[in-house]
Amino acid sequence: MIAGLPSYERLELFEAHNRFWQIVHEQIDGSPKILSKNITLWGFWLSVKINF
Repeated sequence: MIAGLPSYERLELFEAHNRFWQIVHEQIDGSPKILSKNITLWGFWLSVKINF
């Protein structure tokens, strides 16, 4: 599992995203501890696996 905000990845938002993700991570068991960085939006979408 990866987690990221590639559409919003900007240097000035780096720390805010990290703080936000720590709050989210504490609420979701098995979530990645850190956000994936420097991943293209296309690469991010290709990594999504949906299980129905």
